[in-house]
Amino acid sequence: MKLLIALLVLVPLFGCETIPIKYKFPTPPAQLMVEPVTLAVLDKASVNTDLAALKDESPSAFQLSVIAKSVTDNYKTCNLYREKILSWQDWAAQQIKTGESK
Repeated sequence: MKLLIALLVLVPLFGCETIPIKYKFPTPPAQLMVEPVTLAVLDKASVNTDLAALKDESPSAFQLSVIAKSVTDNYKTCNLYREKILSWQDWAAQQIKTGESK
């Protein structure tokens, strides 16, 4: 009798098989998958090589116009990245809502 009870308890346990659930995450829009652009760096080509600019009166060897252009370009690039991140967040939120409603 004990053997029969043990078999009745153990056989269903060995016969159970778990079914793996595979989630298929949707593909993001192509405009969000573009490789990011690197920010501008002040390089040696933009250095003012004039010896007068390297005196004590001029603490930087870079011209102010070159620095201002670099900062402006980087600011525009960072704002584009901000918009891309916001787009990613909106897209992800829509996918979550869609997944929850199913």
